[in-house]
Amino acid sequence: MGRLLRPVAPSLLGLEGRLAADNLVRSPGRTGIVIAALAATTALVFGLSAFIHSTKQTVYNWLDNKVAADLFLTCGGSIDSASLTQPMDAHLRDKLTSLPEVEAVVGIRFHLLDFRDRLVFMLAFDANAFPEDSPRARQTLAHSYPRLRQGGTALVSENFAALYNVHQGDRISVRGRDGPLTLEVIGVVVDYTWNRGTILVDRAWFKKTFGDDLVDIWDVYLRPGADPLAVSNKILAKWGRQEALYAATRKQMHDSIEKGIDRVYLLGYAQFGVVGLVTLLGVVSALFISVLQRRRELGLLRAVGASRGQVLGTVVAEAAFMGLFGALIGFVFGLFIEWYTIRLILPDEAGFLFPMLVPWQPAAVVFSLVVVLAALVGLWPAYHATRLRIAEAIAYE
Repeated sequence: MGRLLRPVAPSLLGLEGRLAADNLVRSPGRTGIVIAALAATTALVFGLSAFIHSTKQTVYNWLDNKVAADLFLTCGGSIDSASLTQPMDAHLRDKLTSLPEVEAVVGIRFHLLDFRDRLVFMLAFDANAFPEDSPRARQTLAHSYPRLRQGGTALVSENFAALYNVHQGDRISVRGRDGPLTLEVIGVVVDYTWNRGTILVDRAWFKKTFGDDLVDIWDVYLRPGADPLAVSNKILAKWGRQEALYAATRKQMHDSIEKGIDRVYLLGYAQFGVVGLVTLLGVVSALFISVLQRRRELGLLRAVGASRGQVLGTVVAEAAFMGLFGALIGFVFGLFIEWYTIRLILPDEAGFLFPMLVPWQPAAVVFSLVVVLAALVGLWPAYHATRLRIAEAIAYE
């Protein structure tokens, strides 16, 4: 890489760039170790950033498109404390739909099933909650898969299909109240409710088959122009104490999920910050060694007319080139780390499937930071190089 840089270095950074490129080529052992450390740090930081971007962006898109209610009502605890919530009676739907601001109310019931020696979620929701002429009805799963209303049919999540090798058109057997039940899979959808897979069915069929008419969460869709916070306060004032209700707006739920995800990844960022600091100290050490080894060379440069600024620029340019090479190599390995984590580790360990997205903006930030920070930490040994006495440097052996 240093040899490839030689022809273009003078046009980029002048004489200082050419001297810096020459020194990289002459000392591959010393500079290679530092560049490898920079590359490893860049790969880890970028790989983590890309992993976070892919998972967060995918989850947020799913929330925006599929979990698009304006309000979420739970009983006994807030939506972000699922262990405290209690199921609700279905009669609450009539009360909620009586409000003029409410367009539709979708009841959701969660049910754990033993499927092939694993616990999977059966998610039953009201497929007929929206009026047929509602614009929002065309965005629902029930509109995309009208056969879901017939009963005996189901949608499965992508991770369910991958974990159990299930495809559209297959029939799966689940344990019902009175014995095995057969469901026809009519579609595979994106869903991140449960890491071992989710089966989505119509709640009317679920009530009839399992004899269960309770609801875990009410998804409340408001008419255009209605204020979610005002409607939330109105619902709590009318039935909050009586039904032990907790309400969360769409924004509050998204913010809660985002905070939870950020807490998970915060420790990783802190660890990579420490690794990056140690790596930058390695750049400083390598450049100091370079200055000490080249005292005679730097003295000769000063003797033939090189200014202190040119000497300083040579050392800083070398540091910047080291950062550039480390960032380039690290970017390539960072992509591999992202692919390995998302496609191989995550499905086995967490049970979720995520697409691999390349976060170009975070990549540009990480790339620029590595180059700039490497150049900045090079200022210290560069300043030391400018303080060398010409006569002593020439006489140095």
